[in-house]
Amino acid sequence: MRNKPFFLPVLRPDELLNALGPGNLKNKCFGKVLFRTGLYQLVTGNVSILENISNDWYIRELLNYANETHDPNILKALRKVASTDQFHESIRQNASEIAEIIDDEQNGKHGGAPPGKISEKARGALQTLAGIRYPQTTEVLRLLRDKSPEIKRLALWLIGKFRMTDLSQEVCECLAVRDLEGDAVSVLESLGKDAGPELRRFYLASAGNIEVSRSILRLLSGICPEECMPFLLERLWSTSRQLRETALNELTYRGYIAGEDERKRIRKLIMDTFRTLTWIVSVRVCLEENNDPLLKREADKEFDRWKEFLLRLIRLAYGDSIPLSQAGGEEGDDPGSVRELAAIVFTGHGPAGPDDKSNAAANRKMFKKLQHYFPVLVPDYVTLHEDIINYDYNVISIWTKACAIRSIREIGSENLGESIAALLFSPEEILVEEAVQLISRSGKSADAIMSDRIPAEVRAKLEDIISGRFDRKGLIYEKVRFLSRNLVPVIEEELISLAEQLIFVKELPGEKAALSDAVLWILDGKEGEPAVIINHAGNSPAVGNPGKPDQGSSCYALPFSAITDFCYRFPGNSVRIYSYIDKHEE
Repeated sequence: MRNKPFFLPVLRPDELLNALGPGNLKNKCFGKVLFRTGLYQLVTGNVSILENISNDWYIRELLNYANETHDPNILKALRKVASTDQFHESIRQNASEIAEIIDDEQNGKHGGAPPGKISEKARGALQTLAGIRYPQTTEVLRLLRDKSPEIKRLALWLIGKFRMTDLSQEVCECLAVRDLEGDAVSVLESLGKDAGPELRRFYLASAGNIEVSRSILRLLSGICPEECMPFLLERLWSTSRQLRETALNELTYRGYIAGEDERKRIRKLIMDTFRTLTWIVSVRVCLEENNDPLLKREADKEFDRWKEFLLRLIRLAYGDSIPLSQAGGEEGDDPGSVRELAAIVFTGHGPAGPDDKSNAAANRKMFKKLQHYFPVLVPDYVTLHEDIINYDYNVISIWTKACAIRSIREIGSENLGESIAALLFSPEEILVEEAVQLISRSGKSADAIMSDRIPAEVRAKLEDIISGRFDRKGLIYEKVRFLSRNLVPVIEEELISLAEQLIFVKELPGEKAALSDAVLWILDGKEGEPAVIINHAGNSPAVGNPGKPDQGSSCYALPFSAITDFCYRFPGNSVRIYSYIDKHEE
């Protein structure tokens, strides 16, 4: 190994994303989302998306929007639909009729009044958008200050169409506004490189908002990759694990290779990552020796996630292969130790092989080799769970911490009790719930561990769990596991935000408002996969289900709005989720 370069493994492609593009998805939910996210392109004259659309619900949304608003900016799209043979004759005829009505209104030929489903302020903004007169800045700012999200959206469209780059800051601020973030992204993409400087300033100003920061990094990578690579590179030293991963993913996606000076800095980060992996391997050894399968499984996932990060990091520094050591090189720039460590980590046996004993042996062998470079000892199992709970959140995920709490049978020491009590004040609801569960399992009352400083809602939940009034299916931990098994098998950490919006309905029929525009899973207590209902507004409760759910059954309800939010935050999961809906929608 010392006499030849080490060739890195190939990054794994997502086979589903390669095989199934968005153009093949047929379900109503995706059609509505696709129309909504692409509406800015349509109203500003870019109708190229219509050439590849095969989702009927998208076209229905387009026709409904045109019929309700008589938006003159949609005329080009309507004429495209009317003249394209790929659409059904009735759809083309409908598009042609609506286009004729709007055209007559624009030319003053139509005797009737326009539809009253939009306000006069909105209609005026649409007329300005359809014209060629450059709008006044004060006019657009007035629209942005309006309370209505629809009026704000029109202001964003005006900024994008007329390239009002002096208002880029206002557009960036809309990245943090619910229901406007998608339009803000579309407008910033259309502004291109001109939006780059303001995006970088807004990134620094919005520090602490992880989701906005991730959106900005993806935007910068797309609209001005060459100018923004140094900015993305600096984010590798962010304190946030999510931001480091996002920045690194964008850098490697763009094929960026670090220069000589950058490589020296990245090498230190590579060695720190090897050190983190060594500690995780020591944790795996401890869990294997003490037969803790739940936490061992999560430690394996943490190892794989950090290993993927390391692979991208080494590729960023060295390309496809780590070169040989160079005699006379500067101290700290010799790739030899990186090459040897990579050989240990990337050629070792993975944790998911068919023979658990051989995998355990391979894991111990890997650990012994890594110990030659990093003086890490196997942790004490008695204190391991508490160590994981208290470990840096940017090294060990919230989900792994929740699993560590779940795998503890009872609170056995004063130190552990203090750590669990501290979690009752955590902003992460899943950790609060698991801490309460552990207190309940330990047979302790609320007063035995908590003070009066605990929030009233947390104390109420604790009392419900201890008394047995709280259904376990309502716990976020159980919801994450359910979504991972039934919806999309992704990193559980990412599913926590989705699980927080998953509604548990204890008994059907009931809470009917929660069942509209949602994916429903009927839990009848029987073994096997739950019945799935894709329940759109106006449908009967049994749409998409081979049989009507029995009264008294419970269910999970996931609102379409929650799915839309999740796919905006984690766009890489969108095709998988909407493919699942495609499969179950009838």
